[in-house]
Amino acid sequence: LKLRLSVESWGRGTVGRDAFGVPVVLRGATLFRSLIQVQLDRFSIYWDRLNLTATDRTYVPGFEIPAYGSSFGVRWEFVN
Repeated sequence: LKLRLSVESWGRGTVGRDAFGVPVVLRGATLFRSLIQVQLDRFSIYWDRLNLTATDRTYVPGFEIPAYGSSFGVRWEFVN
């Protein structure tokens, strides 16, 4: 069994200039992510959740990070 909580944070700053030369300001933010994984030998199932605080801030202007975005799956290895 694996339980993981991770934190990603960045501060306020300028990431460049737009086509008119106006500075593009990046607001600071903190994102939380969780992972639950169960593994038995070479077989595992997992559930990963992103942006647990549902913040609308992002580190790439125009790129939205979905609130409570999830991915889940099954993984196994075959050995001959």
